[in-house]
Amino acid sequence: MIDRRKEPVAKRRTTLEAIRALLRKEEVRAANKVLLGIYRKGWSANQKGQNRSINPFPRETPYWEEWNRGWIECSKVMKRRRSDNAFATA
Repeated sequence: MIDRRKEPVAKRRTTLEAIRALLRKEEVRAANKVLLGIYRKGWSANQKGQNRSINPFPRETPYWEEWNRGWIECSKVMKRRRSDNAFATA
């Protein structure tokens, strides 16, 4: 005879496993805060006129990508503002 009962969807966690899961989520939040700070550094570097090739982070890290993304997004916004101002004064 074959047992045809459905397996439980979620396995019950012990208290330690639940704490570990919460700590992992906190680590992710902390990492996101770090990446957000690096994004802001890239943004402010663009506003100060710093060249994009002068990225202070190693190329193989996510920090490099995040700084670069902040710099590029700021550049897009600045260009958009310039073009909007050009049409407004014309």
